[in-house]
Amino acid sequence: MIWLMRTAMVPMMPPRDDLPGLTPEVADAYLAKMARETNWTNLAGVLAGSLIFVISPLITIGVPLPSFMLSPRLLDRHAFKLCTSPIYLVQQAVFLVKMYAGFAWGLQPSVRERLNLEPYPEDPGTWRTS
Repeated sequence: MIWLMRTAMVPMMPPRDDLPGLTPEVADAYLAKMARETNWTNLAGVLAGSLIFVISPLITIGVPLPSFMLSPRLLDRHAFKLCTSPIYLVQQAVFLVKMYAGFAWGLQPSVRERLNLEPYPEDPGTWRTS
């Protein structure tokens, strides 16, 4: 399950110019924590959006391969076509994946350093009371 979500999240936040991209290791750690702390409906939404991302290259760009087997250029085209789909539910499912990819990406100290932001301190784990 985490593998499927990672294969959709990492291409959503690729490295650009001098900004680092989302790495698979960071995505895995973030997704493991998210799976422990979120409710099942949220997790199901991210999983559904990831599944749509992985299985839809045939529809978006006409290539009969899963997204993780695409070249970087085709993967970028596929992600763009999904994010601009005229079908609202497809856009929203992929947006949910992209939102969580952005959360994981923004937590990386290298990204925060590049944006001249202080790294986040270690999570004390005191928020949850139940």
